[in-house]
Amino acid sequence: MLQIEIQENTEKNAIIFSLEGTIDVYSCRQLEDSVNKLINEGKYKIVVDLSKVNYMTSVGAGIFMGVHAVTKENKGSIILVNPHSEVKDIFRLLGVDKIIDIVPDIKTALSKLNS
Repeated sequence: MLQIEIQENTEKNAIIFSLEGTIDVYSCRQLEDSVNKLINEGKYKIVVDLSKVNYMTSVGAGIFMGVHAVTKENKGSIILVNPHSEVKDIFRLLGVDKIIDIVPDIKTALSKLNS
């Protein structure tokens, strides 16, 4: 099961997704729908807090890669925050860590959005 909390940071004009649980084939649709809704509203600066995600499949990584492409096209970005080592390993295996910034905390992510 995946829990999604969405906050808006008006100072940085960014969306912060705080995720908790598992990102797998079953919960990916929920995550994809949530992200796509905000992208359709023109929100292209996205921070994803993964510190409470205990498991993720390659399908989840694919969602983040898709979001990266859309945000980049629209002069935005997606930044991933503090994934567990198992999740970080998936990013490393798939090359996600070479394309999307992965940082240790939300404060760092928000400051990178404007750089």
